[in-house]
Amino acid sequence: MTDPEYAVPTAPSIPSFADLLTPRQASEMTGHPETVLAVYRSRRNTGRSPHAGPEFVKVGREVFYTREAVRAYLAGKRG
Repeated sequence: MTDPEYAVPTAPSIPSFADLLTPRQASEMTGHPETVLAVYRSRRNTGRSPHAGPEFVKVGREVFYTREAVRAYLAGKRG
């Protein structure tokens, strides 16, 4: 029997590099210029508009978008 107090937390799933899109690739998928995606990231970071644009991840200083996040963003815009 496992004691919940000593349970090992599960690690969040980390997307593979094959699933990551550069801002240019995300721009092509969404139809937004890269500058607009940068504004959306800024709005998300400052909390002014937490749902602006697709979710992004940073690896070091580089920004990436997961395919899943871009698809979810596009589905939300259309629906």
